[in-house]
Formats: sequence, C-alpha cells, structure tokens
Amino acid sequence: MEILCHRGIWKNQEDQNMLKSFKKAFELGFGIETDVRDFHSRLVISHDPPITNALVYLDDLFELYNHLHIEKTIAINIKSDGISLAIRDLIEKYNIENFFTFDMSIPELLQYKSLAIRYFSRISEYEREAALIDGAIGIWLDVFESEWYSEEYLMNLMNDKLVCFVSSELHGRDYRPQWATIKKCSKGNNFMLCTDKPNRAKKYFND
Repeated sequence: MEILCHRGIWKNQEDQNMLKSFKKAFELGFGIETDVRDFHSRLVISHDPPITNALVYLDDLFELYNHLHIEKTIAINIKSDGISLAIRDLIEKYNIENFFTFDMSIPELLQYKSLAIRYFSRISEYEREAALIDGAIGIWLDVFESEWYSEEYLMNLMNDKLVCFVSSELHGRDYRPQWATIKKCSKGNNFMLCTDKPNRAKKYFND
C-alpha cells in the first residue's frame, strides 16, 4: 500500500498545502495529495481561490520533489477547468512520472484522457459508475456520507483496478471501522489511502 498525506503533514490549518508540509511528508516516506488551480496564468497549490500573495506554485512542489529525489506518488486534485495543457507542460518539464490527476469534471476528464495525462476516475455513493474508466489508471474511492460499499464490492474493485481510498476522517467521521474493512479486504491487493493520519495508518496497515 501507499499512504498519501492529505495536503502534506501539518498540525495547523494554515500549514496545509505548504512546501514545508510536503517536505515533511516526503522525508517520512509518504506520498501526497494536493490541490491545483490557475491564478494569474500560473498553476498554484490552493484548495480555494487564493486571497494572499504568499502563493505556492506547482513549479515549487515539482522542484522540491526532484531535489529530494522522491519516488512517491503526487495526487493532483484539479480545482480549475482549462489547465490540462499547463499541467502536462509542467509534468514534462520536471519529468514527473509518479503522479495522477483526479476530480475534474467529465468534459475536462476527456481532455486529460486525450492528452494522455494520468488520471484516476472517481466512485462514491453519488457516482456509482466511474467515468472514462477505460483510460483511468485507478479509482478514487470517496465516502462523503458513509462507508457505503460492501466487502465483496471492495474486493472485486481492488482485483480490477488500483484504488485510492479517501479516509473517513477527511469527512469528519471515525476512520477506524473503515480501516478495518480495508485491511480485511486488501489481502494480496495493492491500494492507496489518502489520510490526515499517515503515521497511524502506516502502523495500522503494516502490523
């Protein structure tokens, strides 16, 4: 399995999506999930539209990634339409290989597929059928309101595709029942977990 730190490793909300939080995650052997949008014709790392000049650019993250010689995954949550070409250009410029994009609209997803940009397709209790699954390298499995899937469903899904689970605490719920189900169903299957509790997840799933 691979653990993706949700917006890096941080203690305070203001440290989310900051370079120091990504650096700490990489140094501890984790991948990351982060949010990317456009701002004044550049790609910035920000969940919401920026309201400050203290911006972290996607270039900054990729430079850090290469400087540290990281091989872990960068999961790029697409927050703006119309940035597929810019994403592709930066990925090629910095020779980023271990990444995927996700969460774009279906019209945008078509653009990422046509440009051969690696993407995960999302499944949730509201989206039971993954869009453009034929071109996806994995599934982003979300749990907005509840852990809606059965053990049989998970085992079948993981036998077919690489799955990245959204950990339940990201939606304000107790993660422990979900982790127990994942651990039970994941024998022999590779998977990812996006979480705010990476150290706890590492210990739990490696025991």
